[in-house]
Amino acid sequence: MARRQGIGAGVPVVANRRPCRADAAAARRLDVDPTTVGRRPRAVETALNAKLFERDADGRLRATDAGGIVIRRAEAIEAEVCNLD
Repeated sequence: MARRQGIGAGVPVVANRRPCRADAAAARRLDVDPTTVGRRPRAVETALNAKLFERDADGRLRATDAGGIVIRRAEAIEAEVCNLD
């Protein structure tokens, strides 16, 4: 159960973190605190036991291979939820 909760809360953040390339930009897009944008993906990483993001030499976020898979799934989930009406 805890594993699913960590993943569920992180889905919107994971889906929006990569295109924004910065936690502050993703936080503005999601209307959440920037610390949430860092914390929720870490919860997903812990639940999946996989690293989703790395920072390059310039400090920009880059998705790992596992991150790319999770991001695509998170984006699909987000799109389906948005089309429920």
